[in-house]
Amino acid sequence: RSFGHTTGTVMAYALEYNDEKGISFFTDLLVVGENRQTFDLEGDSGSLIILTGQDSEKPRPIGIIWGG
Repeated sequence: RSFGHTTGTVMAYALEYNDEKGISFFTDLLVVGENRQTFDLEGDSGSLIILTGQDSEKPRPIGIIWGG
């Protein structure tokens, strides 16, 4: 909604990381936008993440943006 169609690369699955304050976060999927730009923006929660198919594979949904 906020940014329109974006593309990115799945960089990690089942990732645990700590922010600069030492707070642990867990995510099922980490997607990084092209050229390390933000993949999602405020207001994009609920947007579908689709894995694009290779060759004749159909694109398939793999998740939704939740909590930015």
